[in-house]
Amino acid sequence: MALTNLAIIVIVVVCCLAVTALGAGIASFYSPPEDGKSRGNSETRVSSVTSQRLNNFTADIKVWGKRLWLILAL
Repeated sequence: MALTNLAIIVIVVVCCLAVTALGAGIASFYSPPEDGKSRGNSETRVSSVTSQRLNNFTADIKVWGKRLWLILAL
């Protein structure tokens, strides 16, 4: 069973994308951090953003809970 031209093109494109992604991952893993930037800063920032989003989410839950009780009380 022979593959069509389109199937071969799709396979080649997918393989090229996979090799590019693998190369980028290896390069970022083995490259040293730039001057003034350490890998810990991004982790701290992600943690800070996550905690802010969690705080916003819990505040929204409290507001919507109060609104739900007001609607149910009517």
